[in-house]
Amino acid sequence: PGRGKLKAIVKLNRLMTGSGEAMEEVADKANVQLKAVEEAPSAEPPVRRRSRRSSEAALMIQRAVRKNLFGKDGGGMVAIFQIAIEAIKNRNKASRDAFNEASGQGSELDEERFFQAIAQMFPRLNRGQCNAIFKGFTTKAKTPSISMEDFKKIVEVVGCGDEAIAECAAMCVSKFRALG
Repeated sequence: PGRGKLKAIVKLNRLMTGSGEAMEEVADKANVQLKAVEEAPSAEPPVRRRSRRSSEAALMIQRAVRKNLFGKDGGGMVAIFQIAIEAIKNRNKASRDAFNEASGQGSELDEERFFQAIAQMFPRLNRGQCNAIFKGFTTKAKTPSISMEDFKKIVEVVGCGDEAIAECAAMCVSKFRALG
C-alpha cells in the first residue's frame, strides 16, 4: 500500500486499541480516512516530472528549428513549397516525356510500352514487377491500356514505395518484392 494508506491503517489500529469507542464508530472513521486518502490526488513520481521536462525541452528545440527553417515571416515555408512544386513539375514532365517516348505519340500504353515507360522512370523495377503493376491497374480500372493521366498517377504511387506499389498491383508486399 501507498504511504497515505499505511498512515490510515496505523491510525485505525490506534483507534481500535486505545479508545473505548464502539467498533462500528472506529470502522466508520477508518473508512472516511481511507476514502480521503484514496481520493486525494497523488504526487507525481519523479520520473513523470523528468519526462515532462524532457517534452518541454523537445518542444523548445522544435520551435527553434521551425523558427530557423521558416523564419518569423514564414519565408522558409514558401521556399519549401516552391521546392516541392518544382519537384512535382519535374516529375510530371519526366513522366510525360517517358509516356510520349514509349507510346510513339499514341494516346495509351499497352503492357510492353508501359514497361518501357515505367522502366525509364524507375530502373529498379524489373519486368515482372512492371507487369504486375500493369495487370493490377488495368484489372481494377477495367481498361486494356493505360492513359497518360493514369500513367502519371502510377508514377506517383511508385514514388511512394513498395507498399503502395503492391497495393496498386493488387498483391501483398512480400509477393511484389519476390518478383524483383
